[in-house]
Order: sequence, then C-alpha cells, then structure tokens
Amino acid sequence: MARYSILTPVYDPPEDVLRACLESVARQTFQDWEHCLVDDASTQPHVARVLEEYAAKDRRFKVKRRTANGGIIAASQDALELATGEFVCLLDHDDLLTKVALFEVDLIASTDPSLDYCYSDEDYLAPDGKFINPFHKPDWSPERFRSQMYTGHFSVARRELVIEVGGFRTGFEGSQDYDLVLRITEKARSIRHVAKILYHWRMMPESVAQNAEAKPWAYEAGRRAVQDHCDRTGRHATVVDGVVPGVYRVQREIEGEPLVSVVIPTRGDSARVWGVKRCFVVEAVRSLVERARYTNLEIIVVMDAPAPAGVIEKLERLAGDRLKIVWYDKPFNFSEKVNLGAAHASGELMLVLNDDIEVETPDFIETMIGLIQEGDVAMVGAKLL
Repeated sequence: MARYSILTPVYDPPEDVLRACLESVARQTFQDWEHCLVDDASTQPHVARVLEEYAAKDRRFKVKRRTANGGIIAASQDALELATGEFVCLLDHDDLLTKVALFEVDLIASTDPSLDYCYSDEDYLAPDGKFINPFHKPDWSPERFRSQMYTGHFSVARRELVIEVGGFRTGFEGSQDYDLVLRITEKARSIRHVAKILYHWRMMPESVAQNAEAKPWAYEAGRRAVQDHCDRTGRHATVVDGVVPGVYRVQREIEGEPLVSVVIPTRGDSARVWGVKRCFVVEAVRSLVERARYTNLEIIVVMDAPAPAGVIEKLERLAGDRLKIVWYDKPFNFSEKVNLGAAHASGELMLVLNDDIEVETPDFIETMIGLIQEGDVAMVGAKLL
C-alpha cells in the first residue's frame, strides 16, 4: 500500500464548508494518508482556528500558514513541499471526497506498479446539498485532453514525477492543474481511470462549477497551457478557443500536401431533400469541390452500373480531371465497393465518404490530415451532424 498526500490550498472558505472538506478526508476508509493544508494568509479568523483544531486531533493533518497571500499556485506548491507520500492528490478547500476515494485509487496503484497518474469520475454538490450532474468520464484520451481538461477531480499523481516536471508553475492561475497534468501525462508510464464517482465538486457562486464565466482568465491560461504542451512535444500547431469556454482546438500545420483519394460508393440515387430533388453523389461532390479548401484530391466514385441518366456528366463537370469512375455490377455490398475504390486509389491517404454527406467545415481535410500525421494515429474520423 502507498501513502497518499492530499494537497489543499486554503483561502477564506466558509467555516462549515472547510469543516466538511476536512471531515471527508478524516472519514477515509483507507488510512495511510496525510492532508497537506496551506493557509494562504486567510483574512477570516475561523480558518486558522479550524485548521489548528484538526491538526491537534490528528497529526495526519499537516498545516502551514503563509504570512502573505501568494495565490493558489504558491499555496499549492507549498502544500507539495509538505508532502511525503508516494502519490499526491488534489482537493480544493470547498469540495468533498467520497469515503472510499483513496481506497479505490489504491486498488489500482497496488496492482499497477507503473501507475503515474489516475483520475476518477465526479459530480457536483448543489447549494441544497444534493449531488447532481454526474460526469462519467472517458478513459484516457490524449487528444481529447488537449481540447479539454476533462480528468479534473479526483486527480492523483506520483509525487516524484510531479516534482520532476516542476510542480505548479506560475503564470497559469485558474488552470494550474491542467498545466500540471499536461506535463505529467507527457512522461507518465501508466495512466488509469477509476470509473466511479469519488469527488463532489461544490457549486459556489465564484467557482467555475456553478458559473462558467466566473473566471475568464482561467480559460486563457488553459489555452496557453495546451500551447506550451504542443510546443514541448514538437507539435507544430496553434491552439485557439473552441465553441464553449474551457474547450480548445489544436490547429496543426500539416507536413507537405499529400494526395488524398476520396472514395464515394454510390448507386447514383436521387430523392427530394428540403423540397428539392437532389442526386446524393452529385451534391456530395459539389460540396467537396466548392467548400473544401484542400485541393490535392482525387475523387473516386464507385458507381453501380448502369448509372442514372446525366449523373456521370454532372460529376465530370464538377470534378474535371480529378474524377475517376469505377464501375460496380454486383449486388449491393458497401464494404466491397469501398475496397474496390481503394484498389483504384493512388493517394497517400484515403477518405471514405457516403454519398449523402455534405461538407460544412472548409478545413475538415487538413484537420484530419494533421491528426493522422501524428506518429501513433492510423485512422481519423469526423463528427457528423
């Protein structure tokens, strides 16, 4: 069994909220823990009193009081310096752990000696005391993590690795945990997900848990953290804000201009769509030619023979010499048609499209190329609306 050092910077939480946080640690069923608490020069006298009370009752509560307020990063770093455990855990001063939080983490740590980082599911603690909005997280996905700090609470990391990567860095206030975990996961040997709710995130008026606009600077710090990560790891990319606060988009620079073979299996069917009769494959190719910015394409249409009247001529007018027609004269078999198209492809990359697809995002091909040029990626998919 390992020892777990829980890190909590403290600054002026309400007394009942602070006590609830400390009690959630004291009630852990797993006993080998220490709670490293740093009072960041709180102005409310109850803070020092409550912390001293718990430290006097149980020496596993380790308390340091700063003489001047240094902010959450300085206080978190001080808490890290108090820690002696094999793993460090992050707990905000107004949140709660479930009583089995450390037990569940240790179940994994005790069977995975290479574990360097793990995280759990979480929910929100509403002002009325109810637990709401459970967040059942995906397993580890480095690409999603570049877009969103989804691992959040409860986060546990090997202390030696946290120290090795530099601990909490100044300049990332509000997203200091995101910045830290990005650096940890760049070097981690094993990353695990505890698919159970182990953490209750309290909804306070000034917290992001209740108001996504409460800390706009935190989202900019998060964007810079991801940009730093891309720069460190050799990804030539620009990180921009996504469609909602706290979500980012990594716009990669692609290497070269590889030929992309677009394979479209079709029967050349038409139907009325939004009141207008349309040929699916013609409209798919039209949207590709007119909206996609990437132009180094060959368009391979695998067509049932014979084609409906006029379809081939329309495709030729749209795609010109980039068009290849491959005839198919067997009973419908989607997979076989794709394979036939692939056999006629000459591109370095192949894009498979249904004939009822319409391109909406002009840079969708470049975006997918950027991902597939990552060394460990063999296939990329897009979101369909």
